[in-house]
Amino acid sequence: VHGGPGVPNMPFCHLNAALERKFVVVQWDQRGAGKSFASDVPPDSMRIDQFVSDARELSELLAARFDKEKIYLLGHSWGSVIGAKAASRFPELYHAYIGVSQVTNVMETQEILYRETLDAAKSAGNEKAVSELERIGSPPFAKPDDHLIACRWLAEFQRRPFVEKRKLLGELVSS
Repeated sequence: VHGGPGVPNMPFCHLNAALERKFVVVQWDQRGAGKSFASDVPPDSMRIDQFVSDARELSELLAARFDKEKIYLLGHSWGSVIGAKAASRFPELYHAYIGVSQVTNVMETQEILYRETLDAAKSAGNEKAVSELERIGSPPFAKPDDHLIACRWLAEFQRRPFVEKRKLLGELVSS
């Protein structure tokens, strides 16, 4: 179950190569996202309960198609909200639920992200990072890009890759 909302995983399916050696991995574009996008999707159907119902329906179809009593369910980021609720409501459908970047308390997570990144910037003496982080201020962030600024600096201080928004958009469009 992909994250977002509205950010399908298909552009990143190559990251599942190891899983695909042992499992059938299904890329599901949630209602209104990716290949499931349609301009006539009723806005009132874009509710968590509907997404959970969609997950149940797809899970039942997959179990039947592959002649399995139960399947595994993985939810990533926003999809972990849907996945955890589906697994809780319909445990008979799943061997296990796997949460990746599991959503718990969004505001507390953003506060920790910001505080730890600003502390790392100050400790490293990185004036550019400190300046950018102080400019956006602590959460709640005023603009969605403010969250990305904090994430980019965190990735740099943790020496981890960060996919810039331009590259991400290109991969999403090309999928």
